[in-house]
Amino acid sequence: MRAVRTASKFFVGGIVIYLLAALGLGLLPRHSEFRQPAQGVTIYLHSSGVHADLVLPVSAASVDWRVTFPPSHFAGDVLMADHISFGWGDRGFYIDANTWSNLTPGIVFAALTGRGQTALHVGYASRSKVQVNGLAVVISEAQYRLLVAYIRASLAKAGDGGAKLIPASGYWDSDAFYEAVGTYGAFTTCNDWVRRALDHAGIRTAQWSPFDLALFYQARRVTRAKI
Repeated sequence: MRAVRTASKFFVGGIVIYLLAALGLGLLPRHSEFRQPAQGVTIYLHSSGVHADLVLPVSAASVDWRVTFPPSHFAGDVLMADHISFGWGDRGFYIDANTWSNLTPGIVFAALTGRGQTALHVGYASRSKVQVNGLAVVISEAQYRLLVAYIRASLAKAGDGGAKLIPASGYWDSDAFYEAVGTYGAFTTCNDWVRRALDHAGIRTAQWSPFDLALFYQARRVTRAKI
């Protein structure tokens, strides 16, 4: 019993340290000098309340995402969509546990220990839908291309160099999953993937963000700053 109590104390202590680190590092900015340009590309941070996505224009700065993610990959008609969302995470969480009732200890263990595969969640959407629970940030075209490069580098490549679609894996008619690279874990979560993407492009973000709160906290500092 003493060993169990000791182990429990270490476990609880680890969680407390993790949460304090997330709070402290979430308040500390990366690229605090970033300011929105007068002209550029508008991107969005979008949240489900737990999980953050990057949302970009379907076509901007000579980048057309329909080449990488053909509308034919999607069950519905996405030809009129003007935005596209990206989220990265553990494949088991995304696909095998698409409802809380399907979540098992094995899926959680595989995700938190980095044993599972990863996937990129891609969805076409309209601007009006994106603006709900979305926060707009204007970035330069050069920063946008860095953001694009980061997203593309997260994809596992097919033999022809294209994205590797995971068949019949979407939640709706307008989304799909693709095989991704990288290791998901307690310190490299879906939200921190978004943070690393912003960091790669030189856009203000948190030092670490396992949750989505720090992403929006830092992004709001950007939207309130003068150009």
